[in-house]
Amino acid sequence: MFMLLSLNVFFPALASATDWQVIYQTDFSSDPCWTTNNPNHYYWHASEKAYLMHVSRTANPYEYTYIPVPIHGSFRLEYDVKPIYFPWAGDLHLGLWNEDMMSGSAYPRILGGWTNPDEGPGIRLSHTNIEGLTEGEELHVPNAWELNVWHHGVLTYDEANTTISFTSYRKSDGQNYFSISHSNVGAFFPSSMHNLGTSTQEMVPYPGVYAEGYFDNVVVSVPEPTEPNIVVSPLSHDFGDVELGTSSTLVVTISNVGNSDLTVSGIALETDFAITSAPAPAIVVEPTETKDVEITYTPSALGYNSAVLKITSDDPDEPIVEVQLSAVGIEIPLPPSEQIASILTFFDTSVDGGTLLGDGPGNLAEKRLNALRNMLEAAGDLIEDDFFEEACRQLADAYRRMDGQPQPPDFVKGEAVPELAGMLEELMTTLGCE
Repeated sequence: MFMLLSLNVFFPALASATDWQVIYQTDFSSDPCWTTNNPNHYYWHASEKAYLMHVSRTANPYEYTYIPVPIHGSFRLEYDVKPIYFPWAGDLHLGLWNEDMMSGSAYPRILGGWTNPDEGPGIRLSHTNIEGLTEGEELHVPNAWELNVWHHGVLTYDEANTTISFTSYRKSDGQNYFSISHSNVGAFFPSSMHNLGTSTQEMVPYPGVYAEGYFDNVVVSVPEPTEPNIVVSPLSHDFGDVELGTSSTLVVTISNVGNSDLTVSGIALETDFAITSAPAPAIVVEPTETKDVEITYTPSALGYNSAVLKITSDDPDEPIVEVQLSAVGIEIPLPPSEQIASILTFFDTSVDGGTLLGDGPGNLAEKRLNALRNMLEAAGDLIEDDFFEEACRQLADAYRRMDGQPQPPDFVKGEAVPELAGMLEELMTTLGCE
């Protein structure tokens, strides 16, 4: 039978960093076809393989460029920028906006970028909530940006912790690292955030002021869905030949390669095979954790056996995992020396019990009974001395004395004769007698 014996738990180190799933990216190797209401100021630059933005405030309507990227919660926006013209009051930024970017009520929005006000070069982080309330912060430091040098920016919104942040560094060597953040910004980021882009709404109100720069390697990511992912190994196992009276074991490993807890609600063998013990229900397997299930096969009969181990969990894709099990119960004959000893014991026990009698008239019956035993004992001596060929001849002669044929005449009779004859046949088969 197949038996479920034990379940062991191992706890590797857990991953701590958020896993991000990219939902939009472009390296501007070809035209990304962003929408703009001023293609002279916002366009793909073929020779630079980048997107040029000439950000200036003129008259309404506001100038803008964008690509639809629906967001429904936390996000991370990364991009490269190379300022090529950046006078006082200039501003280059990129972020997430609502659908109505061209109007004066384009909120909510979250922006991160570079600025050049009275206080000097800096990086800027601002957001406008659903009521239109804008909060912003600028960090002004020397060398916050340099003309004609690529910089890298990372704008992040963490919905769970209600924080936004913007970091910047020089791309060539990672130097000039700056970071600013806002906490407790509230759940101002509804499903109306649909566009990735920029608009002159966020420019300072000085007509004629503008800034120019190239944008490249834009990537928008969102946290990967948090769900368990079960992996079971192996999914099938053949125990092979297993001798009656012995057992063979298998370890089935349950792993959780997802990013949230996996609950295993059932482990069962869906056959007639018995489960002698099982772990308590609702087993929790944490991410990267494994649990081992030990299966033991102990054949109770000869022949082929099979079973299906079913593991039930809250994995959304694989709620039930099946492990196919198979084995063959076999019987390995005793060594010849043990077999002949068993034959002699059976002979004597049967004689004492009256189920094995000599066959013949008068005292000839007892003489034939003793003669047959002497033949069997002689075969045992030959086996002990490894004279198997001679032992085969001796056993064959003894077998003919109980086979029911007229010649030569049988030496024994009684209920035990068929079993005794079968034991001799099995021994001769073990010896390879012809």
